[in-house]
Amino acid sequence: MIYFDRTRKCSIVFFSLSALFFIATVIAFMTSQFSEILSYNFTNDLRGSILTIIFLIISIILLVAGIAMRAICKDAQEDFHRIDKLISELEKRD
Repeated sequence: MIYFDRTRKCSIVFFSLSALFFIATVIAFMTSQFSEILSYNFTNDLRGSILTIIFLIISIILLVAGIAMRAICKDAQEDFHRIDKLISELEKRD
């Protein structure tokens, strides 16, 4: 739909950024000693563990935002179709 083309493009960008941050989460998890926290509740590399959590949170937020924008676009498109049908019915009556 031409009215929500920017919203659709923005949701695609959010999905791709979410995928990139998820890949960064996996890489940060592999390079950090996050498994020590899971096993012993203690680590010497706190920076890597914090980066892993931050990348995961950003990835989830971007994914939810992309899904929400896609849903808003679909709802608005359905509303515009209903309005077009009502207008065409009103024009037929006249």
